[in-house]
Amino acid sequence: RSTLDKGLQEVIYAQFAEKPYMKGAAVALNPKTGAVLALVSFPSFDSNAFAQGMSAAAYQTLLNNKQLPLFNRVIGAQLPPGSTVKPMVGVAALREGVVTDRTIIYDRGKITVPNQFNPAISYDFVGWKRTGLGPMTIRSAIASSSDIYFYVVGGGYPGTGVDGLGIEKLASYYRKFNLGKLTGIDLPGEKPGVVADPAWKAAFYKSDPILGKWYLGDTYHVAIGQGDMLVTPLQVAEWTATIANNGVGMKPHVLDTAKDGNGAIVGQFKSEVLIPKVADDSIISIVQQAMRQTVLEGSAQQLKTLPMSSAGKTGTAQFDNNASEHAWLTAYAPYEEPEIVLTVLVEGGGEGHAVAGPIVKEVFKWWAEHRYKR
Repeated sequence: RSTLDKGLQEVIYAQFAEKPYMKGAAVALNPKTGAVLALVSFPSFDSNAFAQGMSAAAYQTLLNNKQLPLFNRVIGAQLPPGSTVKPMVGVAALREGVVTDRTIIYDRGKITVPNQFNPAISYDFVGWKRTGLGPMTIRSAIASSSDIYFYVVGGGYPGTGVDGLGIEKLASYYRKFNLGKLTGIDLPGEKPGVVADPAWKAAFYKSDPILGKWYLGDTYHVAIGQGDMLVTPLQVAEWTATIANNGVGMKPHVLDTAKDGNGAIVGQFKSEVLIPKVADDSIISIVQQAMRQTVLEGSAQQLKTLPMSSAGKTGTAQFDNNASEHAWLTAYAPYEEPEIVLTVLVEGGGEGHAVAGPIVKEVFKWWAEHRYKR
């Protein structure tokens, strides 16, 4: 027997099937146990065709489909996560004392950094709102998704009084959340993603020492889930579940129980900690509050009208030389006592709140009506 919830699986799949031009993935977890409640990769295929016998021609059609229906995007797609990383960076910054929950960083829409070799040349690092979001605390920066705040928290900036985490500490915290590694889910084909840091970049560009050099701009990009950072949708769900579960991440699993031919249980999955507690409750609580504020007055306000409380984080991840964007929304509900984590990715879909948001809203609405333990 698997951990999958048939009704939940069907309602998520239906959300993608309504827009058959979309490519994407969704995964739902129980944050307390790691049980996978739903796992949807779209476009998909009818697995019954394999059980019943498939012609060689039909199989070749599946293999040659450019939409890659046989590819499990939930565990195999490695993509930039965009702003969905900001709760993790918030945990790191608070734990390392880079900021407190009262630290204010002004988001004026951009910061300018001089070229380290030629000060006459400078580079602008911009936020999503070019006119700026104003004074930001960690709660409002997560809720409003301030890139400027997290550039500064990640790499520092003169005049702010914030030195920044620096890439080594930032990368170490990503690894504490199990990024760059497999979760060990009981499915084949899982990929580890990439935690980009100076050692990784130097090795990747080992034949070109110029390209292999690490710059402050690289740190800024990694601090907002861009640059060379890559994750799977399952990893996004896992770190969301870790925050929802008060800083402890449970190993995801699909198998619940196994029975022999006589119906006797011969195997049963036991919950297992994958991510040991990443920070004190006081720090996790601040980030949880920020993710709740994202729903109440930030970039995920469409979830505010649901019949159960929720918290979350949107992400709009640029790729293809910044010409296109992946849409992300990762969320959990209810906020006070989480039962479900849901992460939705729409590849090349655009802005997270506009594209992934409606899917999360419909699925959480279904959960509230059919599964919510009031």
